Amino acid sequence: MAISYPISLLAISAENTATTSNSLTTLSTTAVEGLSTLNEAPYAMSEFNGYTHLIESAVAINGVNRYWGKGARQRIGYTSGNDSYIGDAQGSISSGSPLSSSDGWGLSMSVQVAAWIEKANGVHHFAFEATTSSSTGADLTWWNKVTISRSGQTDVVLTRANTSKNEHANYRMNIWWNASTANYIGNGLATWTFSSS
Repeated sequence: MAISYPISLLAISAENTATTSNSLTTLSTTAVEGLSTLNEAPYAMSEFNGYTHLIESAVAINGVNRYWGKGARQRIGYTSGNDSYIGDAQGSISSGSPLSSSDGWGLSMSVQVAAWIEKANGVHHFAFEATTSSSTGADLTWWNKVTISRSGQTDVVLTRANTSKNEHANYRMNIWWNASTANYIGNGLATWTFSSS
């Protein structure tokens, strides 16, 4: 819940789940900064007005199933079709793309892939990819988990700690999670919500 006046160190410490402290300096430097100057000196309690430690970035996709390539490889979700290894376009973005620079990423990026990719060699993975005009610079450390929500199905929760790839290079952000169970994401609307919690 966002902090409001009167602001106290106790309220700031309760909201800032990164630490427990009575030090304004510690609370400021461990806060989720967003677009403010919380992390930089001079530190002030007034900077915490309206502060919430939770940052979220959500992308809603209309996903479909499609087989492609050798060995009847399957993808379920959204792919833009801009990459030869992905093939023809499938699915569509309902909302949330481009990713906002204020939602933790630090850059505006267009989502290219939000899908379960089942490969013929058995190395299956969830993939989330986006492109930007910057060759590097996306903040890939602000989020701790992504929840894939689908109507009528159990949510899939993937953590940053379990990524097999989490990088931004050559104008592309790639985040992958290896997995062995197929078909997590069915046809229809799915929302990928990245969260700092």
